[in-house]
Amino acid sequence: MSRPFPFAVRLMALVLTGGLAGAAFASAQEPAPTGPTNASERRVRDGVLAQYRVLPVQNGIILVPLSRIEAVDNVELRDGTIAINGRVVTGGEVRDRLGRGADVVLELSYLGLPAQQRILLPNAGQTGPRPPGAPRPPAVPGAEAPRVPEVPDVPEPPAPPSRDRSFPDRTFNREMEARVRVGGSITVAEDEQVTGAVVAVAGSITVNGRVLEDVVAVGGNVRLGRRAEVRGDVVVVGGTIEREPGAVVHGKVSEVAFAIPGVRIRPNWDSWTFPWFDSAQWRAFRLFASLVRMALFALLATLVLLLAPRAVQRVQVAVTTEFWKSALVGLLAQLFFVPVLVLAVVVLAVSIIGIPLLVLVPFGILAFFVALLIGLTGAASALARLVQRGSSWATPTGFGLLFVGLAMIWGITVLGRLVSLGGGPLAHIGTLVVLTGFVIEYAAWSVGLGGALLTRFGRRGPLPDAVPPMPPPYGDPFAGDAASPLPPV
Repeated sequence: MSRPFPFAVRLMALVLTGGLAGAAFASAQEPAPTGPTNASERRVRDGVLAQYRVLPVQNGIILVPLSRIEAVDNVELRDGTIAINGRVVTGGEVRDRLGRGADVVLELSYLGLPAQQRILLPNAGQTGPRPPGAPRPPAVPGAEAPRVPEVPDVPEPPAPPSRDRSFPDRTFNREMEARVRVGGSITVAEDEQVTGAVVAVAGSITVNGRVLEDVVAVGGNVRLGRRAEVRGDVVVVGGTIEREPGAVVHGKVSEVAFAIPGVRIRPNWDSWTFPWFDSAQWRAFRLFASLVRMALFALLATLVLLLAPRAVQRVQVAVTTEFWKSALVGLLAQLFFVPVLVLAVVVLAVSIIGIPLLVLVPFGILAFFVALLIGLTGAASALARLVQRGSSWATPTGFGLLFVGLAMIWGITVLGRLVSLGGGPLAHIGTLVVLTGFVIEYAAWSVGLGGALLTRFGRRGPLPDAVPPMPPPYGDPFAGDAASPLPPV
């Protein structure tokens, strides 16, 4: 006797299995959706088809403008990128070149390739393989399946030469931020890239690699090799520029040259003795050179006194009344003149806009030399005036004071040169005397320079007539004044 319950269970399982199989078969037969599926996709489709003709290509689509767009032949969407006329562009470039039609193109690029083909090429989605077991569509006599026109791939045009890389085959093994050197030369090797500026003061620069900013040389030359590349400007002050064929400079090239005479002495270093320098002829030559130098400066001092007598008198008063202050100011001026001058030249050269002001540098050097001459003239006159006050000889004129003071300053040097003419031990004694004279002359130059700077080149300050004479510290010993006794011994 059979049991009905198990039979009913098996019947229900069979029915359910058949229903599931039928649903799966029906879903396999259902075609994939084509066309836009929402309002956003329909808006993109209508906007694209209103402005462009859509052509399919491998792994993408091409949009051909229906109306003329300047410098735009086609827009290609492939692999998530946008290319105009075969060149990949950014979103900003798309907006600049397509104008009002850029929005729909950008929205379309955000969709994947299947969605782009489904929206714009609905027939392209039906060209795939049929599911297994799916029946073929009935053939209609006299009708052929629509063919999608095959458009060959648009060849990508060659990339234009890059302005940023003049030597695309170069590789750099070293990279530095900036290079600055004072009193030495700088060389940028071929495999070296400097991201900052290259500055050399009193030195030359050789560039064979790449410099991303300016190249500045003050008191030196700049040499650019055949593979040199400078993104900034090249500025040379007091030197020359040597540029080989092939060197690339993207900025400006400025050269400010000064004709500075130079003397080069090249002794024979192979021999450790210099007999000519110890000869009588050399000692006579040094005496003659010293006399010529002194005569030249005496002539210049006379000219200064003739053209600016009051300026010399003011410097004379400043040197007499403020001796130590004048000496300190003159010493500091000598110490800081060259560094300040070099710093000013570097700042003007690097700032570019200050390059025209570099023509004032020679006038600054000339002003310093004029201050030295005015100071020497005033210091010599002050020295002669001090000696004259303690003696009984009559007061000489202004030129007389000048010549007496110069003779006192230079007399020891001339005496040392004369003693050196004797040779032998006298030459060594004469050298010591010359060194003593050098110290005295240097002190006169320094004090005079300080007095000239304190009086603003002799334009400010009292004149000798407005300054009362300085009394002797213990009275006048020749006046016989009992009220001013001499100090006890």
